[in-house]
Amino acid sequence: MVTLWIDRCINIFKWPAAILSLANLSFLVLKNAELVLQTLNNNHQNFWIGLLVYLIVWRFFLASRLFGSWFPTFIHECIHVLFAVLTLHRVVGFSVSWNKGGHVQYVGGDGNWLILIAPYFFPLATLMAIALETTFPLGDKRSLVLGACIGFEVVYVWRQIHPKQSDFQMVGLPFVWMFLPGAILFGYGLLLSYLLLGSEGAIGFASSVLAHTNVLIEMAYAFLQQGIQTL
Repeated sequence: MVTLWIDRCINIFKWPAAILSLANLSFLVLKNAELVLQTLNNNHQNFWIGLLVYLIVWRFFLASRLFGSWFPTFIHECIHVLFAVLTLHRVVGFSVSWNKGGHVQYVGGDGNWLILIAPYFFPLATLMAIALETTFPLGDKRSLVLGACIGFEVVYVWRQIHPKQSDFQMVGLPFVWMFLPGAILFGYGLLLSYLLLGSEGAIGFASSVLAHTNVLIEMAYAFLQQGIQTL
């Protein structure tokens, strides 16, 4: 019963989330551009080396289905599992294959759009690396490893996004194109902020996006009030 209530609440916010994501898109593009420019100095050259090395390794070794499909599929299905569990669904099936994709089965209702769309914007692999860093400090190799992780995220997302994606068909393509670009940029912005300034930088980035969202909501509310008064 609680799971159904959670699903209904999340589904109510589906289109408001899409509208806010689209409205924030230009702001997120500018913020990410600023962060990228900040990495273009000698202090963060290892970040770009790590990213470039991963892209080269992927192009010549991991791009083949034999070597490159299992781990991205595993990460994809793990994100489905994570968001299913977070919304109190019980996972009863999990499978990943080398050449036939993966599948997650859960009970507790039909689910919600967040479970379906999360693998396309939630950077689980990089967050796992950041979590491991708390136990195994990377030292001078921190930027190098994070660069490689973000390289993985870029390729992982790029290869998954296409109109025939079954998850996209279930949530609807108009929603995908409205919500996903902003959600992806928000995730990358958090990662780049963490790279540059640590946890305080990530919190600051999230706070700036939240403040901009509040401004948008206030503007929309004022516009609606003015429209009602003129009727």
